[in-house]
Amino acid sequence: MGDGINLVLNFLLIPILARTFDVETYGTYGQVLMLAGFFVTLLSMGLNSILLRDLSQHENKAEVFYNNLFSGILVGAAGMLVVLIFAPIVGTYFRNPTLVSALRFYTPYIPLTIAISSCNAALIFLGKSKSIVLVSVITNLIRLFGIIFISLVLDRNLNIIFAFLTILSLGQFLVLWREVDWKYYFNLVSRSKICSQIKSALPLGITVMISSIITIADGFYVSTLLNVEEYALYRNGAMYLPLIMNLYGAINSIILPDVSQLYKNNAWSQIASMKRTIADLFVLIVYPVLIFFLFFARDLVTLIFSEKYVLSTVIFQIYNVSLFFRICNAEDLFIVANKASRLPYIYAITCIYVLIVNYVFISLWGINGAVLASFSGVILLILLVYYYGFRLIQMKLSEVVPWKNIGRVILITVPLNLLLITGEVYLYHPFYFILAFIPYILLCYLIFLKLEWMNSSLVRKMVVSVTGHGKFVKAYDSIFG
Repeated sequence: MGDGINLVLNFLLIPILARTFDVETYGTYGQVLMLAGFFVTLLSMGLNSILLRDLSQHENKAEVFYNNLFSGILVGAAGMLVVLIFAPIVGTYFRNPTLVSALRFYTPYIPLTIAISSCNAALIFLGKSKSIVLVSVITNLIRLFGIIFISLVLDRNLNIIFAFLTILSLGQFLVLWREVDWKYYFNLVSRSKICSQIKSALPLGITVMISSIITIADGFYVSTLLNVEEYALYRNGAMYLPLIMNLYGAINSIILPDVSQLYKNNAWSQIASMKRTIADLFVLIVYPVLIFFLFFARDLVTLIFSEKYVLSTVIFQIYNVSLFFRICNAEDLFIVANKASRLPYIYAITCIYVLIVNYVFISLWGINGAVLASFSGVILLILLVYYYGFRLIQMKLSEVVPWKNIGRVILITVPLNLLLITGEVYLYHPFYFILAFIPYILLCYLIFLKLEWMNSSLVRKMVVSVTGHGKFVKAYDSIFG
């Protein structure tokens, strides 16, 4: 639910910026976010995942947390210094001189965001996910109105926007830190313990580093082989449906401590059962949403970014087809089994593939080639991680994929979407697809529950966790009780 609220807030910002900025300024804004995000991913080294694992396996929680926190801040500060020094070279390479000062104003975001991810991991372990949601929603509200104010009053000054976002990140970190129960004492943190955290995270860090290259490769090649305007078109299409990716990440973060404990107790069959349950539920909940927005991709892209970005539609569709393959996570199995050192090899194979095909495909087909390269690279990576990850619990990939539910979802959703597309021809309105989505998705879930394809008791628990024992639960019981 928190991700849903943040999704709305972030989506409100995107069309405002796309319409307020010219294409070149919007492209520069995207390039700064791309580069800063790359360094955050690169330098975080998966420290938040290591923290979740260590908190479930060690008694002194405060010691584990603060050494992890300071490790992230120190590594992030080193990365910030590198960006400050080499920003002019990046601006020259991208043939975009306005990128330099904007990037420098945003560099403190790097250590702050790594610190925020450690705080979030600690709060997840403490069962304080609602605190994360509340702080995140308030931060995004301030971010939304702050950027709108700067854009309208201060003539879209990118330097001021990025300085504002940096200060906002600092405030978010301080608030989250206060929510963590463990008090800080000077003797909790030591150089040897920080080194131990970094050493423990290093195999995963190498994986994350290679993953960062895979993630940034398409945008980097588009920026260097093409131009800023084409990068803006590509960036607006090359986005995953945010709620789905956030849900995927949230589920994986929340269950990692449980997976760690089960693996420690050699309860592999219970891990396998958990993975199958998540895959089943994910297909039934997410696939109908994903299929709908693939059918109405042009309407969504036009509504968010305006008609000048209509060429981003095909990119958006191809990019999001890869979400069909993200039915559950397998990387956590490498982490809990202390086999994270195997991940760099998997990512290295994918990275080499992506670097080669991006150059070839973009040279042949421009921005459409970039999305084809990115799509094929993501599929290769997912399949390799699934194959080797599930082998750690003596499980085959075919045992996890809920083939029956995938067939059921396609059988219900594709005819419904074809019917809605036909209706749009006669009832065309720019908000038609939004108005059609609500009855469509409710009808899909109603059918799934009535035909008992979806576990009604499990869904009821989800409803209770969000709304409490109120009218929604009573209505749910009266329909499905």
